[in-house]
Amino acid sequence: MKEKISTLIKSKWVFLRKNWKWSILGLVILLIIISKIVPNGFNPKTEIVEIAKIQNLQKTVKATGNVTSSVNLELSFNNSGVVSNVNTFLGQYVYKGQVLASLNAGSELGALNQAYGALKSAQAALARTLEGNTSEEVRVAEVTLENAKRAYSSTEKLQNTLVKNARANLYSNSLLAVSNMASSNTTAPTISGTYTADIEDEYNINIYSTGSGQYASYSSLTGQGGSFPVSTNTPIALGDKGLYIQFSTSSTTYNESWKIKIPNTTSVNYNTNLSSLKSAEDTRFSALETAQATIDNAQANLDLKKAKARPSDVLAREADVLTAQGRVQSALGAYEEKIIRAPINGYITRQDLRIGENIESKKIAIVLEERGGLFLEANINEADIDLIKPGQVVSFTVDTLGNNQTFIAEVTHIDGSPTKDGNIVNYKIKANILTGQDQIKIGSTANLSILIQEKENIVVIPNRAIYTNEDGTKYILFVTNEKKAKTKKLPVTVGFTGDGAMTEITSGLTGSEMVLFKTK
Repeated sequence: MKEKISTLIKSKWVFLRKNWKWSILGLVILLIIISKIVPNGFNPKTEIVEIAKIQNLQKTVKATGNVTSSVNLELSFNNSGVVSNVNTFLGQYVYKGQVLASLNAGSELGALNQAYGALKSAQAALARTLEGNTSEEVRVAEVTLENAKRAYSSTEKLQNTLVKNARANLYSNSLLAVSNMASSNTTAPTISGTYTADIEDEYNINIYSTGSGQYASYSSLTGQGGSFPVSTNTPIALGDKGLYIQFSTSSTTYNESWKIKIPNTTSVNYNTNLSSLKSAEDTRFSALETAQATIDNAQANLDLKKAKARPSDVLAREADVLTAQGRVQSALGAYEEKIIRAPINGYITRQDLRIGENIESKKIAIVLEERGGLFLEANINEADIDLIKPGQVVSFTVDTLGNNQTFIAEVTHIDGSPTKDGNIVNYKIKANILTGQDQIKIGSTANLSILIQEKENIVVIPNRAIYTNEDGTKYILFVTNEKKAKTKKLPVTVGFTGDGAMTEITSGLTGSEMVLFKTK
């Protein structure tokens, strides 16, 4: 028996040695059969493969409203203030964007102009950084800086003169010599001239007699002083500050004395002249501030032209532009708070404001009517109302025409006061219908989709495929081998989240990549 088994083994071994190629082929076939039978790849019950796509992405706010007609918009200022301009009259037809009325907005307009100037300067600086600069351009920048400094000097000189004149007018106006004697019946001397000092003062005048006749002595808080023969015919200088005194025949009584206060705070023109001085000082400050800003911009521009551009320089200039744009938007927003613009074309049917009036915020000042036009009215929940802005595009359908026809409208008004239905807080909006007015019936129910944000041809993936690290950074599970269920963590930067639970990927993916979402 043992001999038979040994003989059998030897015979099989000899067979395998002689037919090794066929043996290997059989093994390969066996492995292929096993691979077909045994399942591989991701588990569809707990793992879903998503594809990064390049497409347009929108973020919208949905609402249900009604179609109505004859738009009556109640317009008001967002801030309180004094009305400076009313540019319309009752019954006037006005156009969308037209300024109807405005409050005093000198500082806001100045800030806006400065912001625009800073933006243009930042944009120019970026362009110069990207382009590089020649020696001629450097020289031009040097001349610009020199001119800015000269302009500052000229502005300073002019503004100082205006302030000096306003101060002299305040200090010199209606100056009086007031007797120091309570029961004096003498006529006060006349004070004339223009006071040239830039500080307040007080003069004391005393009459006394000498062997040579009557004399007057004077002294002031600022150190002015002296004496002179009394004259009733000619004005006599009181020191070197531009003031003169002339006595009347009855004001030369022996031992009489007078006091002259500078300025004369009892003058009927004192408050007016004081306001003029403060206004001149404010104007000087603003003018010099603007001139200094021009110098600073010119100096920065020259420094930039002399410097060799580096990547960090470019990034810095780009950041300057973004900052300047933000300041323009902020200044523009502050300025727009001071004006009322027509949100649509229409007629002025009510006007309740006057120039010089101090008007409260949110008080109805103007009513604008668009006669014969159709518009939408809808309630927006308080959670979404901050996303809604005038001018946004609204696509909508109406139940009477079905969902296959889409029309366009534009947001024109947002109520400042909410309405409450139990615990639900809503704000009413109005949107001017731009298309389909001849098809849509008044009173129809409208289904609104308000476009908040839109980007075209961007990389997007479902929200659920994005994961967050402990440090707040985002990543996805990038599929490296779908068949073998292999993935790796790939960092990404996300943009805005739009409709359909889709999120923009600004870096990390280029589109068409496979990413994994695990349900458990």
